[in-house]
Amino acid sequence: MLAPEDYIYLDHNATTPILPEVVEEVQKNLLIHGNPSSSHEIGLKAKSALGGYRKLVSEAFGIKTDFVTFMSGGTEVNNTIIHMSVENYWEKVGEKPFVVTSEIEHPSILNPLKNLEKKGKLVIGRIPLQKPYSFDVITVTGHKFGGPAIAAMISTNSRVQSMLLNHPLLFGGGQEGGKRSGTENLPMIAGLSVAIDLALKSASDFDKVREVRDYLESQLLEKCPAKSFYSNSRRLPNTASITFPNMEITAGELLEECRGTFAASTGAACHADTVVYVEI
Repeated sequence: MLAPEDYIYLDHNATTPILPEVVEEVQKNLLIHGNPSSSHEIGLKAKSALGGYRKLVSEAFGIKTDFVTFMSGGTEVNNTIIHMSVENYWEKVGEKPFVVTSEIEHPSILNPLKNLEKKGKLVIGRIPLQKPYSFDVITVTGHKFGGPAIAAMISTNSRVQSMLLNHPLLFGGGQEGGKRSGTENLPMIAGLSVAIDLALKSASDFDKVREVRDYLESQLLEKCPAKSFYSNSRRLPNTASITFPNMEITAGELLEECRGTFAASTGAACHADTVVYVEI
C-alpha cells in the first residue's frame, strides 16, 4: 500500500487527510471513558469536555452554544433537516410542502426528498441555482477539512431549534438537549471542534490553494487537449472540473492509467464507480 507521501492526492472534496493536531485531540479524549450523561465524576468530566468543544464550535460560527448539535455525519444532518422541515410544514400548514432543489444535489439531500415525494409528503420543484443570501442551518462535516468523519448541525435561530426539538429524526435518551438521541462520541466531537478552529485560523491559505489550482488548470489547457469548466465562476479554491474531449478513453480509464502517481475522482465519492447522467 502506498504511503500518502508517495503520490499526489487530488481528492480532498471526497475526504481530507486528518490533521496531526486533530489526531492528538482525538487520542486525548479516547482516555475520557465516561458517558457525558452520567452524574458521577468521570461522566461529569466527559460532560465538561463536551461543553468546551460545543463552546469552541459556537464561537467559531458566532452563535449560541445550544445552536450546535453534534451528529454522526453529513448524511444524518441532511436527513434531519429535511425530516424536521417537512414535518413542521405538515403540522403548521396541513398540506404538502413544495420543495425546490436541483438534480446536482448531494444524494444525502436529493434521495430523502425523492423518498418523501414517493410517499406523497411533498412535491419537488427545480429552479436554477442561485447564490444564497442567508441561511437557517448548515451542515459541517469534519472529514472535508482535516477532521474525523463526524458532523455538526449549525443553526442560526430559535425557530430551527424549536423545529428540531419537536421533530427529531432519532428517538432515545434525549441527548444533545433532546435534539439528537444517542451517546455523544466525545473523541470524534473533539476532533471536529479542533478541525473547525484550525480551518478558520488557516483561511488565508485558501489564496495559495487557489493559485496552485489555477496553475494546474493553465498547464493542462496549454499542454493537453483539455477543457476547464467554471474557470471564470466563483467556486471553492481547491476545486477544478476538467475534461479531455478528444481522448478515446473514459475518465475512469484515464485515472486507472495514472494509478500510483496521483489520486483523483470522476465525481462524488459515493458514485465514483458509477456513470450517472443528470438532467439539469
